[in-house]
Amino acid sequence: MTDAKLDLETVPIPGLVSAFADLAHEIRSSIRPGAVLPDPRPEAIKASLVARIRPVIAALSKRATLDDVRPLFESEDDDVRGMAATALGFFDDELRSATFGGVVYGAPTKEALRLLRLARAPDTADPPLDRMSEEQLFQRIVDVLLRLYGTRFFNWLGNDGNGFTGDNDVDMTNRNHWIGEKLIALRELKSRGALTRLLPLLDDPNPVVQTGAATACLGIATDRAIPILEDLTARWVGKGMADGLEISAARAALKNWRAGKPVIWGVV
Repeated sequence: MTDAKLDLETVPIPGLVSAFADLAHEIRSSIRPGAVLPDPRPEAIKASLVARIRPVIAALSKRATLDDVRPLFESEDDDVRGMAATALGFFDDELRSATFGGVVYGAPTKEALRLLRLARAPDTADPPLDRMSEEQLFQRIVDVLLRLYGTRFFNWLGNDGNGFTGDNDVDMTNRNHWIGEKLIALRELKSRGALTRLLPLLDDPNPVVQTGAATACLGIATDRAIPILEDLTARWVGKGMADGLEISAARAALKNWRAGKPVIWGVV
């Protein structure tokens, strides 16, 4: 069934969802990795596609529930979930943010949502760092780095599209908290002469865990740490605000290390 045959006021909701998915795939999401920008297709074709999907979006807004459209946000087709994130975000801001970041960073929506919620969850470090065992301290560092990774999926554009508005202020405060907690935990590990506990993380598949460990291990595993940071800084710009900040931090770490300056005060 195509959208041209739909009576948008009476068609069952699954029909609307299917029509949105078909049109979204045809339109192609501009935030999808590898998307050709600007879209080289004739303007008339692009305008026609947009004109066809707009009434479907309006009908979904009027008639559908979040549960009805959730499969669009969780679609394995990045064109579909990318369009859902940009056109149907009014259903749920948190899901929109996680889906948008999931497309940009290549993470399934459910995993992106889990990480976003982890990053926003209250800090429940217990016991205090100076009373933690070495293993507890190591796990604390991993947890904080994973929460920092989760900040990639925040809504960094803000509610008005210009940044640092609405929830964005809270999210930036949240991200800064985890950065501070990372530094405190690394200093505690250093004070115990136990930075070698981080060496296995140099092979971690999570990019934030890996580069966080690499920065802290510059002094004890230089030959392994530098290529990790250089690989990150080879990308001059990030896919989003969070990994853009990660690139800047890695670049500063390498610059300070090569100049013989402190990289993380009290750590390396």
